[in-house]
Amino acid sequence: MKFKAHDVVRASGLSYRQLDYSLRTGILRLSGGSVCGYGVPRRFGLGDVVALAVLHDALDVGVAPSTVAPALRLVQRQVSERLLDRVRDTFVSTDGRRARFMKKGEVIEKTGGVVMYIFDLGAVVDRVQDRLPREGQRS
Repeated sequence: MKFKAHDVVRASGLSYRQLDYSLRTGILRLSGGSVCGYGVPRRFGLGDVVALAVLHDALDVGVAPSTVAPALRLVQRQVSERLLDRVRDTFVSTDGRRARFMKKGEVIEKTGGVVMYIFDLGAVVDRVQDRLPREGQRS
């Protein structure tokens, strides 16, 4: 299922300006080969929407978008309709260079002073699903 930009703005919590900035600067690229260009409507997959919601959470706590870019790309590649139940108990962590998924209760090894940012994917997915239009409610 593909979503329009106004649906993504509502579901992710980002403003349209933040959404546009994240795409234009390459922090996130649309998955599935969606075309970006003047006059071409953008279409977003579920992985794109969840990754943008994670970006919103990062911005809310003052984390620079470039710092969480590896986590955004990992979420974007791995989250899909058929894998939603698998991410309910999953977190994504990043140190700004690498990102990985973690299960609830998993311990992070010492990172030698590197700050790790951790985002609860289950909470993000629930929030996004509540805000996205259902199949019959498409606008």
